[in-house]
Amino acid sequence: MKRVLTGLVFLSMFNAAVLGGASPVQEQLPNVLVFVLDDAGWQDVGYMGGDIKTPQIDRYAKQGIRLNKFYTYSTCTPTRAAFFTGEAPSRSGIVYPIQHDDHYGIPAEKETLPEVFLKNGYKTALIGKWHLGVQSELAPCAHGFEMHYGLRGGWFDQYTRENPEIGYDWWRNDEVAPKEEGHTTDLLTAEAVRYLNDAGKDPFFLCVSYTAPHVPIQVDPKWVAPYEGKFDTKTRVGYAGMMAQLDDSIGQIFQTLEKQQLLENTLVVFFSDNGPSAPGKKWYIPEEAFSINFYGNDGVYGDVGPLRGWKASPYDGGVCTPAFMYWKGRLSSKDWNRPVIVQDLYHTILGLVKLDDPSSGRDFLAEPEPENFYWRTPKNLALRSGDWKLLLANASPFDSDLNMELYNLEKDVSEEKNCVKSHPEKAQELLAKMQNEFKKDAKPHVNQKLLELEGE
Repeated sequence: MKRVLTGLVFLSMFNAAVLGGASPVQEQLPNVLVFVLDDAGWQDVGYMGGDIKTPQIDRYAKQGIRLNKFYTYSTCTPTRAAFFTGEAPSRSGIVYPIQHDDHYGIPAEKETLPEVFLKNGYKTALIGKWHLGVQSELAPCAHGFEMHYGLRGGWFDQYTRENPEIGYDWWRNDEVAPKEEGHTTDLLTAEAVRYLNDAGKDPFFLCVSYTAPHVPIQVDPKWVAPYEGKFDTKTRVGYAGMMAQLDDSIGQIFQTLEKQQLLENTLVVFFSDNGPSAPGKKWYIPEEAFSINFYGNDGVYGDVGPLRGWKASPYDGGVCTPAFMYWKGRLSSKDWNRPVIVQDLYHTILGLVKLDDPSSGRDFLAEPEPENFYWRTPKNLALRSGDWKLLLANASPFDSDLNMELYNLEKDVSEEKNCVKSHPEKAQELLAKMQNEFKKDAKPHVNQKLLELEGE
């Protein structure tokens, strides 16, 4: 569906308080910069009430639109697929993280967000994590990115860039990159700064996709020092250090935008791909695989606040993350308390920069009331409609024996009171919607080895 409401129409018809006035610099094509964090919890930034100090992130979040009910998917690959394709990842058969022995990714017929920008005269670059296919025909440069510097897989040692299963995973475009010293966050930040310094007048779509604070929890002790003794577990202390390092890095990139006089003409989007790892979760990663400054695998990682659940869980703690949009002089400070899901960003970004949208989807600024949010993994399903959320511990909503949970999120943010028995009609209503969504999915890709490893 081509875009009907442009950013300017929205300005006059919907909410002038959200979009500010245009400045002369707006005559140029606007740039887009996207920050993606890896496994940061809903309350792991200061402005969301967390106990980790993130002054740089807070500064820009407080000046932008804070998406207080932002939904992703429960693991890395599905969220990234949704963001880049603008639709539920299960429509592409993506329901779980891609593994090193898998051979699939975003289908070639899907027009990705970087492809839309590329065909409209933009420079496109991904700096950091991809996790949407490790083979070259599935890699970033096959899906609209002119430049990629970073990893294709899901995780590695933060200092050596090595994964125990696939070895060295560090790339520049389609070539293996030379080995470099330093923490991955620092290398990605330096590359982003170089990219912006060299940007010139060409409009760009730049995605900076960090590997932090995903395991392994590794960080220079200087970032950890302020949190020593503040938390109960060593892992949480190291995690806080990784967030502090990220905050400083994001501040450096914003400073570069300002130095290069790009800030007023750049839409900035920030989010995390899913919630944090569960307490004590070892993620089947051998500790001896890591090099230096390792803070362990045990104990509490991130902070989900009052929410229930963690990464890989369909509860809100696994699928709600911090998110905001910032555009100096164009987006006014606002708390956006309506639900937004990650694929909405595809359509909202295109709306704000006034490019034609090649696909159907929701620009949440033009269409503020959401429809159904739908999640699918190999072992569970979930659907949110209005204030209600239905969860199934089943692979199919057509199973004869359904294990259902129903929550009213407006009244029960922690998903503690199962309302299936008290509101059976609402459960059946959401089940019918879930069955309809399920029918639209492509055949899912499932790595049986991974499921067996997780105890399936």
